[in-house]
Amino acid sequence: MTLTAGHLDRFKQRDSSDSTGLYLDGYGGAESGNFTFAGADYAVSKQLRLSYFHGQLEFDPCLIGSGHGLAIEQSLLKGDFDLE
Repeated sequence: MTLTAGHLDRFKQRDSSDSTGLYLDGYGGAESGNFTFAGADYAVSKQLRLSYFHGQLEFDPCLIGSGHGLAIEQSLLKGDFDLE
């Protein structure tokens, strides 16, 4: 199991040298405040991963997901399924 958590209060555009507060649409408008998130990934098997993440901004998004890997000869085909 992998636990992940974080807190963001500022971000920097790729072409900018300064940082600014977070925006709901990512580029402009009213600042949205801080973004805090936490979640977990659990490997059920080598091919199947389940995850749950929760974040809080100006709304409370939840993400439930799963991932599956399928070995094809020397390659691995991976897919994810997420619900918000």
